[in-house]
Amino acid sequence: SLAGKLELRLLRLTGFEQRHFQKDHIHMLDVGRRHWIELMKKELQFGDANREPKRSGSSYRYPSSDDAYDCWDYRFHHRENLTAEDKSSTMAQNFELTMFRAMHRYFSLAPMVGTYLDVGCGTGRIISFFGGFFEKVTCVEADAMRINMAKSVYTSRGRTQSTTFANQRLLDFIQSSGGDMFDAISCIHVIQHIPDEEVLRWLTLMRSKLNQGGIIAIATTHSQVDKFTISTGETISKEEFSRRASGNTQFGKLAVRQFSKTALHALIQASGLVVLEHREFGFPDALGRKSAISQYAILARDSQPKHPGLGAPDPPLKGMYVPPFIYQ
Repeated sequence: SLAGKLELRLLRLTGFEQRHFQKDHIHMLDVGRRHWIELMKKELQFGDANREPKRSGSSYRYPSSDDAYDCWDYRFHHRENLTAEDKSSTMAQNFELTMFRAMHRYFSLAPMVGTYLDVGCGTGRIISFFGGFFEKVTCVEADAMRINMAKSVYTSRGRTQSTTFANQRLLDFIQSSGGDMFDAISCIHVIQHIPDEEVLRWLTLMRSKLNQGGIIAIATTHSQVDKFTISTGETISKEEFSRRASGNTQFGKLAVRQFSKTALHALIQASGLVVLEHREFGFPDALGRKSAISQYAILARDSQPKHPGLGAPDPPLKGMYVPPFIYQ
């Protein structure tokens, strides 16, 4: 039964939490557990992983879930130099810390902090970190259930004066947003899931919505060799990847492009964006014996005077915002 499956999944998740979260003295709040339950319910609506997901009209449904994402954050390592005080932070072992620190530097020191756009906001984890730096926040997400979750969690904290949640694909949002422009844009771990032929267009459109002097932060997968895969680890053709990425696919088989740093850099250059900072991060091995699994780039619309965030010292971890609905 649905209830039986949900109970089984939660029991498994509880074991996962105990093994990884207790090790790092991180405890889930009751509201965090409700967050997990809602994600489990969402996953189960897709039914068996070998069948096509249930659809509601032509609405997009993300063919995966974030059910163990925050636990996964703490299973990987980075190469950041941390002070003794930093090492006591719950953020100290987060594999995305390198990226979070860079985004914090650029966003907190941005010359203009009026408007912020998060593309592919999912359940709102990125705006939870950085939305508070800006007066107005706009979130774009094609999956209605995910953006509704982001809205319910984020607006309950009231971190900005104005927050808009648009349940649209980026291309549709651009067409409907008129002359709206933004001082900062983020697109974190999204472009690896869109059709190959759309990546350059996305970058170009984001550039067109960026105010002069603004910045874009993007993050995606990283591999030594550019390749197309699904989340089960299977390598597929570019054509099959684009077919899967164009719409709903089998649950649990998310299309994932593994970008080489060279391939991503070439796309950024072709879009007209200027690279301020481009680094790999997230090492699967504590000793760094394997290559990075992700990469981020901080981008500007055009060549500009040195941005205050470039070369600025990294913030202490106690000064970085941590979503209260996940951590205690």
